[in-house]
Amino acid sequence: MSDTPTFAIYCKDKPNTASVRAENMHLHRAYLGATPTRILLAGPLMSEDRTQAVGSLFVIEAKDRAEAEAFNAQDPFRGLDLWTSIDIVPFTVVRHGFNAG
Repeated sequence: MSDTPTFAIYCKDKPNTASVRAENMHLHRAYLGATPTRILLAGPLMSEDRTQAVGSLFVIEAKDRAEAEAFNAQDPFRGLDLWTSIDIVPFTVVRHGFNAG
């Protein structure tokens, strides 16, 4: 793992926004593919029955909170006002079972 600090970004969708998410997923994925920010983990938060995305989770490397906030601010989902809440917190990777390279 890198010595760069990591942050978890936990975003909850607003109610009744599944169509906004689906219609703009291509923009969101394009951003994630093009950003220079190193993304260690990213994926949707799912409903209990796993039939619908209800938010997003990211674990990223960023030199500080401001850089983590900038990463999130540039996500098209943020610009579309999809999320009702966004929590950005320092995160320490203690163990992982995947190749984060």
